[in-house]
Amino acid sequence: MWDANESLGKLTMGGASVNYDLYFRSAGGRGGRGGGPNLLFTRFIANPTFKALYEQKLQEIYPKIHLSGAAVDTVDRYSALIHAANAERSLVDLTSYDQAVQKTADFLKQRMAYLATTDLLGAQTSAAVP
Repeated sequence: MWDANESLGKLTMGGASVNYDLYFRSAGGRGGRGGGPNLLFTRFIANPTFKALYEQKLQEIYPKIHLSGAAVDTVDRYSALIHAANAERSLVDLTSYDQAVQKTADFLKQRMAYLATTDLLGAQTSAAVP
């Protein structure tokens, strides 16, 4: 989790599928520094106990974060706080800031669409859609 602060800014979307690295590596296959595989994750997921734990936790957080809309709502809530503070103090250029917020919201929506295509999480998405 040491890269959690960069997890949204470093990921890209692509057409290739990802086996188990469903959240931390992009669909395009870029993982670690320089675009190589995330070696720590590769070693972690090779262990059946850790793999099962990872899949269990991913299935638990997916509906709470993505299906509920909580991730996008959180981005919107923090954006509103920055806008309010900026009105008083002119902390950031709002045009650039709003572009970055929109990019993050778009990424989250794309990530949810991608995760919905996976065998592990697709059934949850289908069950949640009326």
